[in-house]
Amino acid sequence: TLKVALNYDSNAYSQWWGLSIPTKYLCWFELVLISIVTPNASFLGHLCGILVGVMYGVGLFRPLFAITDRLGIDTVFHAIQSGYNYDQYSDPPGPQ
Repeated sequence: TLKVALNYDSNAYSQWWGLSIPTKYLCWFELVLISIVTPNASFLGHLCGILVGVMYGVGLFRPLFAITDRLGIDTVFHAIQSGYNYDQYSDPPGPQ
C-alpha cells in the first residue's frame, strides 16, 4: 500500500533485473512475478494492498480524513498518548 501511495504519480523509472519499468507500475509487475515464483503467496491479499494504495492515490479517502479532522480524532489519540507514562517501566523497581 505504501509503495503504491508514494509512487502513484511518479514519472520515474526503476531498474529491475535489467528491465526499465515505470515506478508507478512496479507494484503490478511485482505482484505478477511473486505470483509466478511463489504460487502459495496470498495473491488476493497483495492485490487488496495495491488497490488500497491506488484508492489513496486517487483521493477516495479524503472525505473520510475530512470527517475525522472535524471530529477531532487526532486530539483524542494525542490525549491518550500524552496521558500514558511511557517512562514508568524504564528503570527496574526498587532501590537504585
